[in-house]
Amino acid sequence: MTAPELNGKPTLVDHERLINALYKPGADVARINAILTGYQRSQHGWQFADELLRSQDAQVRFFGALTFTIKINTDWDTLSAEDAAALLERLLAWLVQLVQAGERPFVIRKLCSALVAYFLRPSTSWKRCLRHLLSCFAAGGVVGPDDLAQFPSTHELLIQVSTLQLKTTLWFATALVEEVGKTSSKTNQTNHFHEQAALNLETIVPLLHMLLSKQKVEYEVAKEAIKCYQAWVNYAHRSFVIDAPNKDVENLKFLTPLLLQKLTVEELFEDTVEFFTDVLVNYPAFFSPVIYTCLAAILTSESAKVWLSELNAGDFGDEAQDFSRLLFAYGDAAVQDLARNSQDHQSQQVLSHLLDLLDIEGHGRAELQICSQAVEFWQTYTEHATDSLFTAGQDQEPWMALAKGYIAKALQHSWAKIRSPEPDVVASWDSETRADFRSLRQDFTDLVQASFTLLGLSAFEHFAQLALESLRGQSWYDLEAALLGLNALSDALAEDSAGDEALSNIFRSRLFDDMMSPVMEVPLQTQVTALGTITDYTSFFERQTEFLPNMLSFLFTFLGHPTLANVAAKAISSTCSSCRKHLVPQINDFLQAYEPYSQADPGVKEKIIGAIAMIIQALASDEEKFNPLSSLLAYVEKDATCCYERRAAGRIEEALISGLCALRSLSNIGKALQTPDEAVIDLEADGIHPDAWSLPQGKELQSRVIRILHSVTGYLSFDNTIVEAGCQVLRTGYKETTPGLFCLPPDVTVDFVAWGCGSGLSYTGVTYILETATAMVARRKSASGSSTSNAASKIWNYVLKLAQPSSSKHKALLPNDEYNLTHVTDEPFTTDPEVIASCIGLGEKLIPHHFPSFFAPENLINLPGFFKLCLQSLITPEIMPKRAAASFWAMFVQKHDLPDEIEAKVQIAMHEYGPQLCHALIRNISGDAARSELDVISLPFKRMIFAQPQARVWLSDALQSDSFTSIKVDDTMKRLWLQKVMSLRGGAPTNSAVRELWMTCRGMNMDYAS
Repeated sequence: MTAPELNGKPTLVDHERLINALYKPGADVARINAILTGYQRSQHGWQFADELLRSQDAQVRFFGALTFTIKINTDWDTLSAEDAAALLERLLAWLVQLVQAGERPFVIRKLCSALVAYFLRPSTSWKRCLRHLLSCFAAGGVVGPDDLAQFPSTHELLIQVSTLQLKTTLWFATALVEEVGKTSSKTNQTNHFHEQAALNLETIVPLLHMLLSKQKVEYEVAKEAIKCYQAWVNYAHRSFVIDAPNKDVENLKFLTPLLLQKLTVEELFEDTVEFFTDVLVNYPAFFSPVIYTCLAAILTSESAKVWLSELNAGDFGDEAQDFSRLLFAYGDAAVQDLARNSQDHQSQQVLSHLLDLLDIEGHGRAELQICSQAVEFWQTYTEHATDSLFTAGQDQEPWMALAKGYIAKALQHSWAKIRSPEPDVVASWDSETRADFRSLRQDFTDLVQASFTLLGLSAFEHFAQLALESLRGQSWYDLEAALLGLNALSDALAEDSAGDEALSNIFRSRLFDDMMSPVMEVPLQTQVTALGTITDYTSFFERQTEFLPNMLSFLFTFLGHPTLANVAAKAISSTCSSCRKHLVPQINDFLQAYEPYSQADPGVKEKIIGAIAMIIQALASDEEKFNPLSSLLAYVEKDATCCYERRAAGRIEEALISGLCALRSLSNIGKALQTPDEAVIDLEADGIHPDAWSLPQGKELQSRVIRILHSVTGYLSFDNTIVEAGCQVLRTGYKETTPGLFCLPPDVTVDFVAWGCGSGLSYTGVTYILETATAMVARRKSASGSSTSNAASKIWNYVLKLAQPSSSKHKALLPNDEYNLTHVTDEPFTTDPEVIASCIGLGEKLIPHHFPSFFAPENLINLPGFFKLCLQSLITPEIMPKRAAASFWAMFVQKHDLPDEIEAKVQIAMHEYGPQLCHALIRNISGDAARSELDVISLPFKRMIFAQPQARVWLSDALQSDSFTSIKVDDTMKRLWLQKVMSLRGGAPTNSAVRELWMTCRGMNMDYAS
């Protein structure tokens, strides 16, 4: 529907037609809103609002009230003091008139919003607005603020007004305090809003007292009174309680007993519970001890027992659910008293109810959410008891024994609830119900973990006994829930042998046999949790090795399972990691056991190959590792061959799967062969490591690794994931400090870099390779030997060629007088920011240990192009190259302990590029850099000042050149600033000086003479 056309000067009928069109299907809402907004924002908008309020249509009158709000918020500054006073009279007149006419609530509320907007405008003074409004209602028209003293007391005014006028006053009072509460009370501009709001307590308290204490008050009015009271209590919490007169605050609190009485009124129960729940959660200190006692009495009354029985029977009526919300809010607010007074009969009843809520039958959303809240309460209860235990020390408080008993009961009750229901129930769940059940189980896990400090081994033994009983009775869901409880305690007990007896009883039982039996039909979830128990308690099997054979046989059985294979593979990997030394005698058995699964899911294969390699790592000598590693590599070679055959047949996706599996398997082998962090260091060893990998058999194994790497990456070089996986294979050897299968000759990395820089890989692939080369250089930067130096030099040569500009030939050094960076404009061979940053990053890692490679004769011709790239990157908007370049220059300009020949080359480079570096830095500092880049730029700037004697001259020239881009700083300020930074000698305050100059160049005044 198109918007109605308005011809000539629009009339009220035209406006009504336009507004009503908004609510019709197919309306052109955007165009209609644009027209109406134009009227509202125009200088005649005030008259437009009046006109709309005269309409006979409630929707149109609502729009009129809305227009007043918009005008107040947007055009307030155009009003004089007299205009503002007249506007208040106008709004009050409309409100009194419309309420007397029985206006619809939504229009009245909107007009109340306009009055609140008026109240919140700067420079307004409407101190006792509620009394003013009541006086207008009582007078039947607008009265002046100065005439309020002539009217009777608030109590007498309340008797004179109608029900709708009372409701209107409540709506206004609620909206007022909610909006004032959103403003800060800490600024002079808004503090007077809070001062004026506080003055209205003298009106709102009598008003609420009258409405809440009278027996014959319309329920709708009483509901609004409760909501209004709630809003003022919340406001008191957030804003003015500390500054308000004590009498008024106490009067606000004294209204609470009147609300307690409303809990017995069925029609007001929901709103009253909402009040108490909200205040208990957000402002529990508002209630006095007497109120807490009264609430406890209500929560343990006969009515409460009826509501509790309804919940337990699955009857989730409104009152029963409201009761549960109130009970949880009370429990959280009074948890300390409930714990410390657990000998008190009333506290025991409340705690008993909170236990009963864990027993609610059924697995619908309502049941699960209530149970989850109950578990959360008991976790809070447990945490309080734990804190009290640590505070008391050895002097355990008398109530602690009772608290432990309640916590143990909470575990028992919640364990019964977190058991999975029958499959048909689970199948009926929607996604939200499934999420609720997962959340409940996680809450249970948290409760179990929190309880261990208090209950100790007894909690562990309890779940272990439940597991055995469930296993004997073939109660698979009970077993799963018991194992879940055990698993939750693994962090506390896995490394402690105290639980070994209980675990031995479980693993000595029929657990493994029953889980594997096709006859038993054990649910999948129970099998998954049983596998998790093995994973969580692998240290137990390290201590009790007699269980390892059965356990591993159990795990290998599940490698062929379509759902559990990955879980089982993870458990095998975890077990082999912890128990590798104990499994060395079974290494051949492992290799044979893996054979049937060598064509399994790639993720499973990778994990199992890595697990077997962990056992191989535990063999005493490298020579003993040769044969099992050869067998392991044979499996990987099968995947590499598969990759080639599938690639040749055009089955690219399958080739990628096989190739990726081969490379990741190699990486897993390499990681597994690394010496464990917790390995014992033999301090009496002679320090000589015989290099078995230099023997023919060792070299052959390394050659096979290299062939797999080269073949797979060569077949599938178009895929970045393959390139990344290949890089990861190389990286596994960089971390080793002794010879090993993956400590490949440096030339292997050199060849990989040469291939990556010249084979047309994507930018992402090149970045992976450059980062890998950087890792090698960084790990071996202190390594001695010509092979490392030669490799670093060759890699650097390839990188320099990659970083060269695509045009222009450079001399070995640039002319001294070209300091304005105009020559740093050639495009590099690559424009990808990540590749450029990686090239520069590798250059930085060569400093200072590989400076001979950096300045090797074959690299000198290309160094100018690299330096130009580093200078260009400093003034680029791309953050990655800029950060890399700043880090490079920060390293390069430092003083290093170098041989004379290398030091001379460094000085030549500094003589040529130092001035240009200063120009690039000053360009950034004078305003070109982003604020977030200033610390990055400051690092090379500080080190330049500290290490380079000519820095003052270079910086002075740069400050006077076109590189200084700002016109807001004169020569005197530049000179003072340079004196200041030079005096700081590169210290930490230099960052502040750089920031000050940058801010001035951006238009902010700073004093550099200080």
